[in-house]
Amino acid sequence: MITAETIIALEGAVAEAKAQYEQLERSLDAFRRVYRAQSGAADSSRTAVMRQQGSTLKNELPAIGERRTLIADVRHQIKRFGQREFTVAQVEQLLLEERTSLPGSQPRARLAMILKKLEDSGEVERTYKGAGSEPNRFRLVQKNEGSAPITQDLF
Repeated sequence: MITAETIIALEGAVAEAKAQYEQLERSLDAFRRVYRAQSGAADSSRTAVMRQQGSTLKNELPAIGERRTLIADVRHQIKRFGQREFTVAQVEQLLLEERTSLPGSQPRARLAMILKKLEDSGEVERTYKGAGSEPNRFRLVQKNEGSAPITQDLF
């Protein structure tokens, strides 16, 4: 039987868990600020990935006067997935780690259109056609030396 004491105890546990969660978020934010200050990087996660890959920030920046486009950024980010499947939401998350915001009022719709263009050009393949709350899933198409796409799942 559920009693008032049970509800009160559960509410107290929830309040305590929320307080712990908020403290962890504050700690994480503080660690990120300290890390950025120590490394001198504008975006700690991007810098960490580039260091792991052995590239430098100087090599990743566009040349002066070179305009970075959203489609170029999407192409760059989807390479990070390798042969793993990805969704529009995951691409959006990677882009937001690099950029402060995405242009337009509906960025996911714009990213979905970009992925459709990349699918039409043969750069990515849709591995699952989503419906309802299930998102489409994509995978980067591997190309061999002759530039013909090869897929892992032939049969």
